[in-house]
Amino acid sequence: MTEQRLARLATAAAYHAGYNAADAEAVLACYAPDAVLEEVGSGRSHRGEVELRAGLNGFLSLFADLHFRPDPPIAAGDSLLCPYVMTARVQRDLGPARLAGREVTLRGAHLLEFRGAQIGRCRDFWDFEELVAQAA
Repeated sequence: MTEQRLARLATAAAYHAGYNAADAEAVLACYAPDAVLEEVGSGRSHRGEVELRAGLNGFLSLFADLHFRPDPPIAAGDSLLCPYVMTARVQRDLGPARLAGREVTLRGAHLLEFRGAQIGRCRDFWDFEELVAQAA
């Protein structure tokens, strides 16, 4: 395994560990300064350090007891596909979805596109309908 691949795998592990520690700065440290995070499930996008930090802080305030359990990543070129299962307790309702106080489980995948050992773009795939269904 190349040094670059090992570094990227270490970045992916640090990325998920930062989320699990509810540490926005640790997650942010995995990104290149002008990186983009696309939340495919919600249609939101954050570009650059300021927007990423605001988005991460908002995300972390929405979910208590957040835990990402990543499956082994799949490498392809400059990308890693990182399937995960996320569990958390939702802190507030999401629009009409009455999720405040509920424990949720959500399957998804981070498609991490790298520049060197830093994430240049993350496309976070998850199913919004799967999340909303847990309000029932």
